[in-house]
Amino acid sequence: MAEKTAWAIAMDRGVNMVSINGGFLMAPPHLTIKNPYLKGATEMYEDGVFVTVDLNFIVDSHICIFENVSSYGRYLCFNHAISCNKNATKLAHILLPPGA
Repeated sequence: MAEKTAWAIAMDRGVNMVSINGGFLMAPPHLTIKNPYLKGATEMYEDGVFVTVDLNFIVDSHICIFENVSSYGRYLCFNHAISCNKNATKLAHILLPPGA
C-alpha cells in the first residue's frame, strides 16, 4: 500500500521514482534475523519458488541505482532462487534455531 501511494505521488509530481523490492534477506552470520521475519517464508514458497537476496548484493543494487541518475522504475532484486524441496529444507535448517 505504501509503495502504491508513493508511486501515485511521484507520478502526480513528475518525479522519477525507483523502488527496489528484495527477496528474502540473507544476512551474514553475525547478524540475527528475528522470527517474525521468518513467518512469511512458508507462504512464499507455497508457489514452488522462493527467492533470496544476500545483504551485500542488495546494498550494491541500491548504490548502483542511486549513482545512475536516469534510473526509474520498479526493480525486483534477488540473487538466488530456491525451487526444490531439498534446497528449501536446507535453507530452513540454516535459518531456524535448533529445536524450532
